[in-house]
Amino acid sequence: MEGDNEQGLAVLCTYGDYDLLITGDRNMAAERQLIADHDLPDIEALVVGHHGSKSSTSKELLEALTPETGIISVGDNSYGHPTEDALRRLVLADVEIYRTDKQGTVHLSVN
Repeated sequence: MEGDNEQGLAVLCTYGDYDLLITGDRNMAAERQLIADHDLPDIEALVVGHHGSKSSTSKELLEALTPETGIISVGDNSYGHPTEDALRRLVLADVEIYRTDKQGTVHLSVN
């Protein structure tokens, strides 16, 4: 049975040739379903799923989307987010990582 996280919206924002995907708190199974159900473009930015939990932002998602930038919205928490597993997947996919707990508010400008 799916939980509330898997029922959340995923949002693809496109402006010209710039694409940003927000997957919310979907787990890896829901990410695979998203890839299977939709013709997603290569994206420039990804809001990393579930604050960088170990159960989101799968290798399959990163391979399908090839994001250049990953934004992790996270603060001090007891869950250990972002996890080493998620960070490792991003590094191996050559994604430039920005974290709100390290850099503060992240602003994107699209020209």
